[in-house]
Amino acid sequence: MIALAAGLALAATSCSQKAENNVVGKWSHGDKTTVTFSADGTAINEDNGKTETGQYSISNVMTLNLKLPGAPGPMEFDVTYLSDKEMILSGHSVKTGPIKFTRVTN
Repeated sequence: MIALAAGLALAATSCSQKAENNVVGKWSHGDKTTVTFSADGTAINEDNGKTETGQYSISNVMTLNLKLPGAPGPMEFDVTYLSDKEMILSGHSVKTGPIKFTRVTN
């Protein structure tokens, strides 16, 4: 993925930087789960009253990599949709189908 490959790599890098910038903020899934992504790569997951702080990154193929202390290992999600208000994650780390997150704006 990196003449033509270099151009594709540049475009992919641009997309991943845009995605990483767009993902920064607080997101909710349902009534009891929020995830906050900071610009420094920190992720704070709040689920049913339990808070975990870990790290995240976005790769150039729109993959969100998430490491949380309570997880059995790194998790990998495909960012299938990302806007200012909504994010949908899918992939092999999602066993129940796509997960929809809504940006928290308070």
